[in-house]
Amino acid sequence: MRLLIIRHAQSANNAGNAPRVSDPFLTDAGERQADLLAARIEEFSIDLLYVSPMRRTLQTASPVAAATGLQARVFTGLHEWGGVYEDAEDGHIHQPGLGRAEMEMIIPDLVVPEEVTAAGWWQGDLDVSRMEAVIERSRSNAAAYLDYLASEYPPDLTIGVVTHGGFGSHLLEAALHVEAHPDFFLRFLQANTGHALIEITEEERVLRWHNRTDHLPADLITF
Repeated sequence: MRLLIIRHAQSANNAGNAPRVSDPFLTDAGERQADLLAARIEEFSIDLLYVSPMRRTLQTASPVAAATGLQARVFTGLHEWGGVYEDAEDGHIHQPGLGRAEMEMIIPDLVVPEEVTAAGWWQGDLDVSRMEAVIERSRSNAAAYLDYLASEYPPDLTIGVVTHGGFGSHLLEAALHVEAHPDFFLRFLQANTGHALIEITEEERVLRWHNRTDHLPADLITF
């Protein structure tokens, strides 16, 4: 199996817009990044396209799905650290995230799992103030996603995954069998629409590249 792990394009939160938004849109620069990624995506011959349920990842995956003709598939466990929440003076306020119809407006013909309802998908069952719990959930989700792929698909496929900077780092850790470190939460930093390719066989796991951004001009490389 080959995993092409793609970080989403620049969001309003990435650009430093205040206040922080629980489920931000892409910026104008982010939309350009996503289009430039889509223009090069056929080079990687992906067979399946998976995407996080968050708005910024769906907006990034939309031109990729159009360019490849693939039916994008939501996997809720690909979400970013902490889920969907807003900062508040007395802590954090969880939000439900996008509902089915809202997701389908971003990507037509999207495959949406049953746990995504008309009201949203995020349960808010995580204390965002406890970073160790946030990281534990993310690493558990990464391992569960890899197990899901191994159980559902033959090993000769190339799977594109549009996800996030934090979760993408944990997915790289899990796919490469890198031992989790209690103090290093973000080992594999990727730029917006930067991508990594991992080849997984029974014998070995090989990182072919990491944070590749050659589809972007220098002025559009953002974090």
